[in-house]
Amino acid sequence: MPKPILIISGVHPNEAVASCVAQHVTERLKNMGLDVHHLHLPYEITVLGNLDRVPSSTFDYCLFPDGCIDMDMTAKIGEEQIALAHSERLAFEFHNYPITFFSNRLGVAATTRSAEYRIGDIGPGCSEQYEIGYWQNRPPSGIDGKYLIEMPAHYVKVSSDCLSARLSALEELENEGHAFPDGTRDEMIRTYLMEEAQQSDPCNAQFFSGDFISLIGRFILSRATDNQQDDPSDGHH
Repeated sequence: MPKPILIISGVHPNEAVASCVAQHVTERLKNMGLDVHHLHLPYEITVLGNLDRVPSSTFDYCLFPDGCIDMDMTAKIGEEQIALAHSERLAFEFHNYPITFFSNRLGVAATTRSAEYRIGDIGPGCSEQYEIGYWQNRPPSGIDGKYLIEMPAHYVKVSSDCLSARLSALEELENEGHAFPDGTRDEMIRTYLMEEAQQSDPCNAQFFSGDFISLIGRFILSRATDNQQDDPSDGHH
């Protein structure tokens, strides 16, 4: 009997395609009779949601422990709370990355049909690249064994007004002594503040197709069935 499943989305609100895929995969697995719970984190408890608050004086400072700006942080529903509430479930957290990553860095055509995508381990020590990559957590605390799934999406730039407001809020935080981890500021701004993967973008329709949903669903089912949390080939994050 497959292990009960927890699907998590919304950690990065600009990855809306992943959140929509998470809902589709949840429905597909439930229709197969599996025990699946989808936890979508509310926008307002994320770091991006806090940067978008007006006025910025309403920041939830528990999102920035020790002055660190960590885009993976969430308020109220932290990793350890999720682990305690769903300790019996094998967790899968859904994320997006820009589809242009393949053409820009790997020389692989970004127009590959989603039905032809492969899914594989991209954790430390794994040299092969996959269109849909995963790795498995081995943290000292939090959700032990959680799988993070990275799937492609077409991104568009946010409006100049939106970006300006976010940068102003970020500047206020930085003036108060908060900061991104060393050397990551430009990458974090580019990845999470400047662009977003929209569900309504016609270029992303392929990621809601039956083939794409089935591919991810089969992967989750195989992991829940085998419960390979102690597989030494899995990486750490």
